[in-house]
Amino acid sequence: MPRLPKTWLIAGAFLWSTASIAEPLNVADLQGSWKLIAPSSTDEKALPRFTIEGQAIQGFDGCNEFSGRLDQPGSIGSTRRGCPEHALRLPLDMSDPMPRLRSGNIENGTLTLPADARFSRASFKKTP
Repeated sequence: MPRLPKTWLIAGAFLWSTASIAEPLNVADLQGSWKLIAPSSTDEKALPRFTIEGQAIQGFDGCNEFSGRLDQPGSIGSTRRGCPEHALRLPLDMSDPMPRLRSGNIENGTLTLPADARFSRASFKKTP
C-alpha cells in the first residue's frame, strides 16, 4: 500500500475535524432581524420573519404577530387571527424555538435550519 506524505494526513485530519464538528448557534449569533427566503412566497407582506434582541423575540409567523422570551420556554404569546390553509408559516415551535434555532448554521448572512420531524429545511436572510 502506498504511503501518504505526513502533511497530507495532517491536512486531511484537520479538514475532517473542522467540517464534522459544528458548534450549536447561541442567542448572540442570532441577534437581529431575519426574513424567510426559502421556502418562498410571492407575497412579501406574508413572509414569516422574526427579530431577536437580547433574549427577546418578536415577529410574524405568517398569520399572527408574536413576542416573548427565548430563555423562558412557553412565554411566547401571539395574536389569534384565522390563517388561510395555504399560508406560509414560520418553521419554528413557538413554545420553545431555541432547540431548532441552535441546530441551524449561519453563512454569508443566511440562517439555514435543517429539516426535522416537524419542519422542512428553511432559510432566512438577515435584514437591516
